[in-house]
Amino acid sequence: MAAKILIIEDQNAFMIRELLELYAPAAQFEFEIVSDGLAAVEKLAGPLPDLVLLDLRLPGVGGLVVLEAIRKVASCLPVIVVSAYGDKRTRQEAAARGADAFFQKPVSTMKLYRRMRELLATASRHASRQHDTLILEGTQAELLAKHRRLFKLKERQAMLGIDAPPELLIEIEDLEKEI
Repeated sequence: MAAKILIIEDQNAFMIRELLELYAPAAQFEFEIVSDGLAAVEKLAGPLPDLVLLDLRLPGVGGLVVLEAIRKVASCLPVIVVSAYGDKRTRQEAAARGADAFFQKPVSTMKLYRRMRELLATASRHASRQHDTLILEGTQAELLAKHRRLFKLKERQAMLGIDAPPELLIEIEDLEKEI
């Protein structure tokens, strides 16, 4: 399945896409291009991409504001900043706001492609672990709920002074709910 890449760039988006397509095997990436910051922020309301390539100087809302909006919606979404402004302060600001990588234009397409693959692989592993954790947490929650119910049934059994199997107590409990 192709990774969905959102390119947020007002000037060279098509060139970046075409250069990446030279390195990427057929159907590895599916590109979508947004040319201003406001449209990029609005895009976050829909299905999220797998990776974002983000310019900093955008019409409307600036790239750093877009980066903050991305982090509020999806803290683990890989974001690579690709900007002509690569001074130390700009790089630090982008990193502080959550950029996963920073490339100064003109960018080495091969290096950008490699970094994209690395971030996509890391994000995939993270998503898999997160899914496994949710399943495990769900299982633990179910077990805890069953354990609590069994404890209540045993407590009720002791309170009533009867030596009935838990199945019978469950039937009695279900009948009481119906009444």
